Amino acid sequence: MVALYNATGGANWKNSENWLSDEPLNRWHGVRMVGGRVTELHLNGNGLRGEIPAEIGRLTHLKEMRFGEGNDLSGALPAELSRLTRLEVLDIGWSDVKGAIPEWLGSLTRLRVLFLDGNQFHGELPEELGNLTHLEVLTLHGNVELSGTLPQGLEQASSLYLLTFDQSRLCAPTNQRFQARILQIPNRRGSDCPAESMAGTTGVGEIIVRDIFGRVVNETGIVLVDWEGHIANPAMKYYVELPVGSATLSGSDSRLYFDLPSSVGANGPSKSLVSERPSKEVEFRVSIFPDRDTSDEDHVLTIRYMDNRRTVRTQTIDVHVIDQDIDRTAEFNIIADFRHDSTGMFDDPAAREIVQQGLDDFAYFIADMNLDEVLAGEERMWIWRGHEYRNGIHVTNAIGYTGFLVYVYGHPTDKFTASGGPSCDGRNQSSNGKLLLIPRSGTLNFDPSGNWNTLGWRFSLPESDWWSGQHSNIPYDLYSGVIHEMGHTLVYMGSNCHDGFAEFYETGEVRDPTVKDYFGSYPRLDKYGHFVQGSIDPASARGAYGNEHGAEMAIGRWLVTKLDLLVAQASGYTLRDTSPLRELSLPEGELAEGNVGDEYAHAMNVVGGIPAYFWTIESGELPDGLSLNSFTGTISGTPTEAGTFEFTVRVRDQTEGHLGVTRAMTLIVGD
Repeated sequence: MVALYNATGGANWKNSENWLSDEPLNRWHGVRMVGGRVTELHLNGNGLRGEIPAEIGRLTHLKEMRFGEGNDLSGALPAELSRLTRLEVLDIGWSDVKGAIPEWLGSLTRLRVLFLDGNQFHGELPEELGNLTHLEVLTLHGNVELSGTLPQGLEQASSLYLLTFDQSRLCAPTNQRFQARILQIPNRRGSDCPAESMAGTTGVGEIIVRDIFGRVVNETGIVLVDWEGHIANPAMKYYVELPVGSATLSGSDSRLYFDLPSSVGANGPSKSLVSERPSKEVEFRVSIFPDRDTSDEDHVLTIRYMDNRRTVRTQTIDVHVIDQDIDRTAEFNIIADFRHDSTGMFDDPAAREIVQQGLDDFAYFIADMNLDEVLAGEERMWIWRGHEYRNGIHVTNAIGYTGFLVYVYGHPTDKFTASGGPSCDGRNQSSNGKLLLIPRSGTLNFDPSGNWNTLGWRFSLPESDWWSGQHSNIPYDLYSGVIHEMGHTLVYMGSNCHDGFAEFYETGEVRDPTVKDYFGSYPRLDKYGHFVQGSIDPASARGAYGNEHGAEMAIGRWLVTKLDLLVAQASGYTLRDTSPLRELSLPEGELAEGNVGDEYAHAMNVVGGIPAYFWTIESGELPDGLSLNSFTGTISGTPTEAGTFEFTVRVRDQTEGHLGVTRAMTLIVGD
């Protein structure tokens, strides 16, 4: 006990009442005893810092060892803990333990609860974990360097009701026996292993998947959209008709994600589907994290379930992603100035690259506003110096610029936070000498120690690992921080520093008709200029600005949402024409003429909205022999009658509740 106190900085624990005193051990904080033996150590969240000492292995009557949540146990697990053969509960979750998960854990066969989540374990799981047949809880999620498959022996843990291995590179074996067990675990998060064949595979037809219009998409596949620009993409809703009560839905790519509850990870997303009764439709939503290329993609969703003979079966459905990105440069410039960083945080080229990428992603959606140049020395800005927000200096722009200048620097604070905002000492933008309502400079400052913790920052840009930016007791994702704080700097700020946003801030809601039409009401704001808790972007189902953790979809790296852009427009920015902002429309155009007996095909054009579209004949009729494909909008077939045929076409997109648009059309068929 003395060794534990000394090795983990007991003098600085949050609560060390009676430790090292003459009081009986059972009066030391967190200690429980039975029959003169230490049986429980409850030191969760107590500020332990250091390595677990080997001497703990002498407490051979220990049944519960709870060292998780808020401790910093920086070393590996000592092998001497293998002596704790009476241990039933081992909790070291979110306590920064490192190294490989040791084989000797499998010898602690009385373990019922094993929390290993949120640490820095690496490598593969030892097969010996499969010996823990009495497990009720096993959490492995949040160890991003763990890889390989779960031990097959876990199928024998008949009492297991909580199993999590998402936010890692772990996956579940797809053989029939293991899948039969994992489908019975009521609380599970994690993906199945890819590209492994399964016995008992079923053909098409046992599970039916429909879109929001009721169309069966088993053969045509699911369609997703990667909107133009780096923005939160639409969440598409589909329905699964299950022949049994439960199933697991997984995806073949790490950028795919489902609505909550679900998991995401390097092996793709996973979600449990539960039906109250056979053949009842179960709803799910799916989306894809944006990439930066212009290429369409194809992925696969897999549905695994157990039939009434308890045979695990699988069915797949294709996913096609329409990529609407195009190669074009930004029209609005946001310039990052790192010269005032005195902490060294932005000496790292990776950090500067991430900041500039975040600024560019915002700038992409803003149009050329014909802004006047700001000459060198004309714009004034306050830079914080020292610790906290107590002292600072005024600086001016060293060079002239056109666009928006943002000073980016490190700044230590007691709460380990980042912040951003426009210059309260500078001037507004102007165009042809006319002042606008938007600022022309601002700041972003980041505590080098981290954001809301002291774990530092994560410098990563690949879209494939977006899922690891979940910000729970891990290094904070710098890109997410840039996106949020730049939102404050460009738009979401108190009334004294942003004229275009001032009225919204003072009234506590964004009273703009375009925003209301999209959101359904005037979105409300809190005292920080954030949207209030529960504000969800309608298209992406992600949490809107300031409510990022309140998403209805799986959470990872933060993104600009369509709602964010519409509020920027309401605050004085001009947005340029991009696919997320393009309204659904049917362009004018004549139908090609046909002839009786000749094959005919004419694909109608549609602009804007969210594919996949739903085409119908609203009124009138097509000539005999022709039909309209509801998926493609193609009129095809071989007409059997001549004449002039008038009809009205309606097209709807994936925006729920919208009736779409119509257009009257005429088709002439000759003899």
